[in-house]
Amino acid sequence: MVAIFSLLTTPLPLVDRSVIFLAMKIHPNTAGSMISLLIIALLAGAHGQTTNGVDADGYWDTSIGVPGSDGPIRAMVVTPSTVVVGGSFGRIGGINANFIAQWDGHNWSGLGSGVTGGFGPQVLALAAQGGNIYAAGVFSLAGGVPAGNIAKWDGDKWSALGTGIPTVVKALAVSGTDLYAGAEFSSAGGVAAANIARWDGTNWHAVGSGLPGYTVNCLAASRDALYVGGYFTNWMDGVEIKYLAKWDGLQWSPLGSRLYADPYSVLLHSAVQEHEILI
Repeated sequence: MVAIFSLLTTPLPLVDRSVIFLAMKIHPNTAGSMISLLIIALLAGAHGQTTNGVDADGYWDTSIGVPGSDGPIRAMVVTPSTVVVGGSFGRIGGINANFIAQWDGHNWSGLGSGVTGGFGPQVLALAAQGGNIYAAGVFSLAGGVPAGNIAKWDGDKWSALGTGIPTVVKALAVSGTDLYAGAEFSSAGGVAAANIARWDGTNWHAVGSGLPGYTVNCLAASRDALYVGGYFTNWMDGVEIKYLAKWDGLQWSPLGSRLYADPYSVLLHSAVQEHEILI
């Protein structure tokens, strides 16, 4: 495995840095043109200001629906037929959408009644698994169903993941049938878990000893490993694991040379090498 570490240092006011890398997770059957348009839309929509129905900064691509979003877009996930975006918006492309919406190549639509409740509700992370969309962030209701900051959309309705996670959820990743969630928390579904937890479709589980520290910022999963970035420190057999870690299903291990700043995005890329990791 070849690891390439690259920190994104260019300031992007109001834009979640993970959005840029999330935009690169392209399903092979999804039209590249639609993705390129959505990348433009995400960067423009993050400004969230409109003038006479047109985004005030001039960068919103009108083929994705005017007038853009009325608040920042924080996350995106691609499915075979749609692109789903989440953030801190109430409207996008002229439709009402509570912090989450999907683009089918022609039109925007909401995912039911979206997510609501909580202090400053917003969607900060998205993941897709089969026909399901997982959304996480800050909210207490999903489609009117009580949900602790994380929920599942099955294409028809929302459902909770147990009792959820008691604090804001920043990152999601899917590996096989498991969903991983990361942020700053000490439990998930009532199970003790240090900043990272696994949902198996029925129950929450700790991920080893977790990643004690301040927070997990980002996640990426391959078929056989989970990669995690954030502001944390762990020790395994006398080896320090700081800011970037790998979980192989049995134990945590450090990844490459030590970083000196906590990453906000991590992406697995296999176009050139078998695996490359961009952070």
